[in-house]
Amino acid sequence: MSEIAYFHQFIEKLDSMRHGGGATPAWRVYANTGLLACIDALQANYPSVHRLLGEAPFEQLAASYVRAMPARDARLFLYGAGLPAWIRRRDGADSAVALVATLDRYWSETHSEADALPLTMDWIAQQSAQALAGMRLRPAPSTRWLGRAGVALWDQWQALRQAPDYLGPRGQPNQAVLLSRPDDAVWAQALPLAGAVLLQACDDGLCLPQALLAAGASAPEIDLQQLLAMLFAAGALQHPDQFAPRAIT
Repeated sequence: MSEIAYFHQFIEKLDSMRHGGGATPAWRVYANTGLLACIDALQANYPSVHRLLGEAPFEQLAASYVRAMPARDARLFLYGAGLPAWIRRRDGADSAVALVATLDRYWSETHSEADALPLTMDWIAQQSAQALAGMRLRPAPSTRWLGRAGVALWDQWQALRQAPDYLGPRGQPNQAVLLSRPDDAVWAQALPLAGAVLLQACDDGLCLPQALLAAGASAPEIDLQQLLAMLFAAGALQHPDQFAPRAIT
């Protein structure tokens, strides 16, 4: 039997014991401790999902995930990286639970990713027009972004993280979320959808003029200079001196 199959069997046994499946009282305590430790780790790593669903539905979701994706590392603060993808497969990529779970995961990733020298407006201003025309920028390792047309994503996520009496989505639709770590602390802020388009274009390897054109095409009213200034202030883009040029084929 493989290690993964054994662990699945082990979790199933724990779950059975947790609900009184013929185990001694001592084993029931052990079973509850093992399964609940994983559920508690998911609750700590996905506070917005817990608040969105409520106690009982979250516990059901978490228990299902633990059975399907058992922990492979005793450091449970790392557990649950696959939960957003698991929810997307179950509920669809645009479900509220999947979007909120993705943002909670992005918060953890932004907190733990490597540092990088941020790109600044001053550095960009010193470059020649020829250099800018062929320049390819990249998001910093700790930068994450997410947006959906028609969804007040920033307002919804912030309400879930901050307000215990959250009553549902609010605010204007077409919101994206930007997470970055410019000064050893996670920054989260609302981002125009065009900003998410720009970051994705940079991440896909488009040169700066192409990335800006893509952002402008997604929102003709957007002020691209102001948008870039926002990304620079957030430390969202990595200084080109810190990475080797990508091969363009």
